[in-house]
Amino acid sequence: MEPAAQGLREALASVTIRDARCPVIANAWAKPVQKAAEIRKALEEQLLASVRWEESMRFLLGQGVEGFVELGTGKVLRGLLRTLDAKATSWNVEDAESLQATRAALAGAGRSA
Repeated sequence: MEPAAQGLREALASVTIRDARCPVIANAWAKPVQKAAEIRKALEEQLLASVRWEESMRFLLGQGVEGFVELGTGKVLRGLLRTLDAKATSWNVEDAESLQATRAALAGAGRSA
């Protein structure tokens, strides 16, 4: 994977990365990043690092996050989330129909859609 990681580093060097408007949880670190330099470093490291998904979700739950949206086909992550916190609300977006349903559910729950 090191050659791929080197290619990613080179590709990232050619793009502008700005500070995020809101914190982003880095897969490899299971902690929030927001500054452009942190985001760049996290992206560079994620190809070679273990994905710390469970730690990331536990961090978010500990911060009081109550709703999660899984993007892509399937609902595996939603199922895994339920094993961490059965009360956590989650939605799945895999097509235009599920996007509209999720937006409606978020709007009904008083969340930004």
